[in-house]
Amino acid sequence: MNVLILNHYSRLSPRLEQEVRTLSKSGYTISVLLWARDRTSSPAVEGVARVGKIVLKVPTGTLPLLLSLPLVYLSIVKRLWRCAFDVIHCTHVMLLPIAIFLARVYKTKVIYDAYEFHLQGAAEKLPGSFSFLVTLLKKLEQYLVHAVNAVFTIDSASGQLEKYYRSHNDNVSVLYNVPDLNHFLDRKKLQHLDLHYRGKKIVVYVGGLSIAKGALQALQAARFVVEKIPEAFFLFVGMFHGRTESLFWDCVTTNNLMEYLNFITWVPYKDVLHYVGISKVGLALHQPTRTYYLLGKGNGRKFFTYMQFGVPIVGPNFGQVGQVVREEKCGILVDTTNPRQVADAIVYLLEHPEKARAMGRRGERAIQEKYNWELEKGKLLEIYRKLERDVNGHRARA
Repeated sequence: MNVLILNHYSRLSPRLEQEVRTLSKSGYTISVLLWARDRTSSPAVEGVARVGKIVLKVPTGTLPLLLSLPLVYLSIVKRLWRCAFDVIHCTHVMLLPIAIFLARVYKTKVIYDAYEFHLQGAAEKLPGSFSFLVTLLKKLEQYLVHAVNAVFTIDSASGQLEKYYRSHNDNVSVLYNVPDLNHFLDRKKLQHLDLHYRGKKIVVYVGGLSIAKGALQALQAARFVVEKIPEAFFLFVGMFHGRTESLFWDCVTTNNLMEYLNFITWVPYKDVLHYVGISKVGLALHQPTRTYYLLGKGNGRKFFTYMQFGVPIVGPNFGQVGQVVREEKCGILVDTTNPRQVADAIVYLLEHPEKARAMGRRGERAIQEKYNWELEKGKLLEIYRKLERDVNGHRARA
């Protein structure tokens, strides 16, 4: 069965990469069409037969995105016209209309992979005078969800998203954003990093660097930490979001932190793991925004990444986003808006290495037993096999 991944970004998320590898190993032929905002090369993905890209630069913000969609749709149609797929796997609500249009033309199936809070993010970016657009977008999404063959969604607080999608589609599955147990660290790379950061006690922050994810609170906490533990060293691994970059470097300069940190821009997920592997503490400093109050414990990829390699976590004490840390006793939950509380937790873990290692071991064990893709991927394959039976049945009748 031929599957097209229609992606709203120039590379696939770690979760989507896992889905692609699983489908490929299960015998599906996978193609990917990426919408890129610039001509930066996209990393190769294991299991993909072919990768296409459309490049359309769009100013940041929800409104410019909405106004640019006709051009995006036209570009997608040009690239896919007369291409044959059995399933279109669409990753963003804004691309769902063109996915459904193409499915109607070619009589294919559509899967909506709603692995982010797209509409919530749109609501936070729109000016107040355009807030009515969010209501219209939600109504549109509900209509489109009725038209797709299946929905994958994420774990949310009290299952809100699952209930929402199930009210509009009978074929809904929740996928936890958990790691693959087959990720292994390269010993030579680890030795190289250990040598490079010799004598440092590494505190790592991985993932997008944004205000909402606590990048600035991490810096403010770093100032307090290095006053007590001068050998503490902070690694920030990821890409800046929005206006965070200028604020980040202003904070670094103001607090004289340059010698106590390194910033590593985006690298493939397998390389990110090596920085986690040399770290003593992992930071997941989500701020109490509406979006993060909606997150359930199964959507904390950052948490699971730290847990997989036995790194204790400093995370948020609000909502359910840090629930896995509380349940597995694999870190310390604090008020992430308070840099001193964050710093105190980091200092405690660095000054009590035995307790920190015990937390890390509990987290690692939880990944092995409960939170891993080997347990989760059956949900993905169940949906695909059901659609495959439908496709084969239709061909037989034809």
